[in-house]
Amino acid sequence: MSDAITPAPVEQDTLGRRTFLSGASATVLLLGLGSGTLVACTSSGDSTDNGTGGGGGEATGLSFFVWVGSGQGDMPRAVIADYTADHPEVTVEYVEGNNAEVMTQILTSLEVTPDEPLVNLGFFNAAAIETGKLEDIWLPLNPAQVPNIESVRPEYRIPDDKGVYFATSTVGLVYNSKVFEEKGWAPPTSWNDLWDPKFRGKVAVFDEPGFSWNGLLATALVNGGSEENIDPAIDIYRQAAKDGQFHSFFTSPDQLKQLLVNEEAWIAPYFFGLAWTWTLDGAPVGYAVPSEGQIAFPLGFGMVTGSSENQQQHSLAIINEMLTPEMVKMFCEASFAVPVVEGVQVKDELLSAEPYQEEAVANMMNLDWATMAAKNDEYVQKWNEQVKANLK
Repeated sequence: MSDAITPAPVEQDTLGRRTFLSGASATVLLLGLGSGTLVACTSSGDSTDNGTGGGGGEATGLSFFVWVGSGQGDMPRAVIADYTADHPEVTVEYVEGNNAEVMTQILTSLEVTPDEPLVNLGFFNAAAIETGKLEDIWLPLNPAQVPNIESVRPEYRIPDDKGVYFATSTVGLVYNSKVFEEKGWAPPTSWNDLWDPKFRGKVAVFDEPGFSWNGLLATALVNGGSEENIDPAIDIYRQAAKDGQFHSFFTSPDQLKQLLVNEEAWIAPYFFGLAWTWTLDGAPVGYAVPSEGQIAFPLGFGMVTGSSENQQQHSLAIINEMLTPEMVKMFCEASFAVPVVEGVQVKDELLSAEPYQEEAVANMMNLDWATMAAKNDEYVQKWNEQVKANLK
């Protein structure tokens, strides 16, 4: 599947936080990884002010980036439905897509119209947050106006509060449980299991630039490398490509699901949230936590420079609401992410899952996202010239 822009439905935003909380269901977290869609839809309120700056204030339009995919927009839309009901002077336009597409368009918009960014606020993963830091596009989130930021676990607090993380997805080893059972194999236990000869021709990995979730960084870290030096992993991947270890490089979650279901691929590095969704849908898919640790893939919010004072004030209020335990809980239960906000208690079904166990959480690999963002072009060049060029 390519990253071409494809049509997506525009839904009427009638579901508020108050009604949504009673009907949340498990859905998939795409994290802005596959092909995305940029669509515009609006939400505006029609009730009175709640005393926090709305109701008769200056008309303000916000552009809000949300990840495309089933369920990912439910929490922010629930928050916005309530917020615009209390602040009828605010109109919200949604921009849907993936981080790679939208970050490129944000940077372009700031070059053309610095005071009119493509979006004012949105959902951004760790890679996007660090890319934005390099380009200096993030406005600080003042704790006085976003008091819920103080509930974020210290190890996930972003310096200068230029963005905020609220959850983390986890990356481990996804495998075809039916094939493993038929062959009498135990689930994989190490990132290096990807190179077991029994999987020759049956390993699938995400193509560039998904180095944090295609096993490359994990392979580097467990084989003497680092974010500064990925050569140990490049050497392993290059030899694996030459040896025919890889079945293919995929570019979307749906591609991997089909590869696994059709038994074209037996094992792949990928996200727990997606694997569990597929399992719940009846697919023969398992997820294993490598003994060396899962990759932690933080998820957050950011506010973009160039936003007006009014846009900033409303954006800060919305971000603060999305950081409440009930909103973080809603998102995590829909996407199977691990909350990094204190006081969030997810349902027992998630607490019993392997990635949620205390040892698995404590042992997660927290990557140096700043170094990765700075060296991304180098990673891509090495991947294309040394790995992809040798793919059989």
